[in-house]
Amino acid sequence: MDGSGDNVLFDKFEILDCLKKDVGVGVYIANHIYLGKRILLKTLDREHIPDPTMLSRFQREAKTLAQLDHPNIIDVLDFGTLGQFFYISFEYFKSRTLREVIRAGDLRNDQKRHVLVQLLRGLDYAHARQVIHRDIKPENILLDDENRLKIADFGLAHIRGEASFTQQASIVGTPSYMSPEQIRGEELTAQSDLFSTGIVAYELFTGSHPFLGADVGATLNNILSRQVTAAEIQNDDVRAVIDGLLQKKAHERLRSAAEALHALGE
Repeated sequence: MDGSGDNVLFDKFEILDCLKKDVGVGVYIANHIYLGKRILLKTLDREHIPDPTMLSRFQREAKTLAQLDHPNIIDVLDFGTLGQFFYISFEYFKSRTLREVIRAGDLRNDQKRHVLVQLLRGLDYAHARQVIHRDIKPENILLDDENRLKIADFGLAHIRGEASFTQQASIVGTPSYMSPEQIRGEELTAQSDLFSTGIVAYELFTGSHPFLGADVGATLNNILSRQVTAAEIQNDDVRAVIDGLLQKKAHERLRSAAEALHALGE
């Protein structure tokens, strides 16, 4: 990383730890030198961008998060350029991903329920502001030691009514968490996020993915055709909500995150 020292980026950020490093992209825990505040820092090296859409996604994430202020959504602090780097600074949130939490298998049912409620609250807030995440999955959901949840990675988010940086009918998202309409490349609504949430919730409560196949193609086919019920989940209201989220046809799903919360007594 270029800057004024091995651990300092352009006299503004002191890098404390590297969380992720891919071609062109880095995620770090850092100190904001001017503010004296610990932050989460994401950088994009404009000289080593492997995919031209990455810059659009990076800018979209900053723009989208700047419009959202909710305890269950990661908070963006700053966006800008330093030399060859674009950067976004976020609130520091010491956490594990929901993927790590599911693998650990150490949550009680009441804690799992609270995780689902927080996820729905964050989505309800975003959807009310016409923001569709489009990539809800365990890796993009963060939990701290007290199981407080924040939704992260809005790089694929779309604000309804605005032009999308993706081509019409292009497919965006993570295949195993896509809704049927997302797989078909159709225009997406909040119901697509709700289907993805249903997959996440099923996995959270059972430890297994409801549509996982031998390969990506088989998984996508299962999402399109396999009928799934959450019969093994003991909580009647949770089971009913997950079943309502996993309906194949968008208009047959629960209409909103708010409706799902109401069904859970929230």
